[in-house]
Amino acid sequence: MTKQQYASEAEALAPSLRRIAMSIVHHEYDAQDAVQQALLSVWERRDRVDETRLRPYLTRAVINACRDIQRARMRVVPMEEMPESGYTPEDSLLADAVDSLPENLRLPLLLCYMEGYKQTEIARALGLTLPQVTSRLFRARRLLRERLGEEERK
Repeated sequence: MTKQQYASEAEALAPSLRRIAMSIVHHEYDAQDAVQQALLSVWERRDRVDETRLRPYLTRAVINACRDIQRARMRVVPMEEMPESGYTPEDSLLADAVDSLPENLRLPLLLCYMEGYKQTEIARALGLTLPQVTSRLFRARRLLRERLGEEERK
């Protein structure tokens, strides 16, 4: 894969990778750092990456970079909490419900419905089997229905 091919693929996938990272770390700058780290690490190993599987490979690299950032953040005690500025979706009830899902259910849901990944790509990116992905999507949708149903009744 040439530098130009990788750059164009990375540029096309960057918004999706940023949204995935944001859903994990919940901080804009950490999400940008995770994407940059992932893009750099995949570029360094480009000779071992199958071009047809670049999308799930980059997704897995972003998830791993996010986990590294979270581990590093756990070792640091912030002096004060900075207010988070950024985009707030119009349907904040849905966004709150999705954010409240456990990560093992939230990631497949976001990859499927927000990023348009196929279930096989999700399985590859998350290191799961296809039945596990299907099950997690089912459980995530059911939990969302329950949580949103409770909110409507209030």
